[in-house]
Amino acid sequence: MFQKCYLPKDKPAYDKGIACYTVWFGDQSFQGCWINPMPSLQQCEKRKCRADASSTTGINFCCCFGDQCNAEYSTA
Repeated sequence: MFQKCYLPKDKPAYDKGIACYTVWFGDQSFQGCWINPMPSLQQCEKRKCRADASSTTGINFCCCFGDQCNAEYSTA
């Protein structure tokens, strides 16, 4: 089940942005919203959640912008 993400109304959001994320290892995955300063979100893609294929630990992370953009995720 996906959650709808919003910027908090009680805190100033001058430089904040919101993205969806997925972290996975094998068949376990965790998904949610990521609220962070915009420079931290530069790695996120638009509408697709793709992780860098060079993970040496087997732990993958991707982030993206758009409603339910992390419904499907993959490595590049």
